[in-house]
Amino acid sequence: MSAVSRHEAAAAASPSLNATLRVRWAVGVNGDAALEIAAAVADGSCAVTARSEGDRFGAAMPSVRAAAGAAIRDRASGLLHLDAPGLLRATVDETTGALLFAQTPLFRDAGIPGGRYEIAQSEWRHAPASNS
Repeated sequence: MSAVSRHEAAAAASPSLNATLRVRWAVGVNGDAALEIAAAVADGSCAVTARSEGDRFGAAMPSVRAAAGAAIRDRASGLLHLDAPGLLRATVDETTGALLFAQTPLFRDAGIPGGRYEIAQSEWRHAPASNS
């Protein structure tokens, strides 16, 4: 059996994933602006929605954006990688629910100066569903 077909067989035998990731960044000295991104994950894909609040995002960015992306599970390490171009790249540890990495180009798109923005809050909810 080739490596590809072994991978396909393992994926078919393992339960599918239904989960939600929410990430919220507070921006500014007083947190006067915020960005929240939610990703609904199911069967190897994700639907991502970004919502901005506050004047710092202004007219440069619509208050709501949406995109589809990929959800790639690495069962050996227990990691889930999300990639929705233009909105979010993230890695979650499925065993602990910890958000290990999150990156978005939306700060740059809104003209907010570059740098590292701390995540104010993240939430991971997952419920494996059986294959039927």
